[in-house]
Amino acid sequence: MKTFRDKALAVVRRIPRGQVRTYGEVARAAGSPGAARAVGSLMKANHDPNVPCHRVVRADLRAGEYNRGGERAKIARLKKEGVAFSGARVVRVGMETAPRGAPKRAKRPRTAASRANRRTV
Repeated sequence: MKTFRDKALAVVRRIPRGQVRTYGEVARAAGSPGAARAVGSLMKANHDPNVPCHRVVRADLRAGEYNRGGERAKIARLKKEGVAFSGARVVRVGMETAPRGAPKRAKRPRTAASRANRRTV
């Protein structure tokens, strides 16, 4: 039986060049949705060059720390792989949900017809 560590490292190994995943996404993919902090600890302790731990970022899409030179080194390495940044945050095209801490989209105004459909008699 594989341990959480083995599963999480396998998930990180499968992150394609030029893409990132959050610690929470890695934890969910490894079968433990509440273990984002544990993933962070694994990445901090990782020194295996076959595990691209620099591709795992914080939930707010900031790079976060990197055990091979700090946040600046992590950002430089991600940019070299083609990851786009807006300020200090990773830009992910086609994201289905906004990252935690990101501004929320404005709601569409309701029409008179949609308000009428919601009324109960």
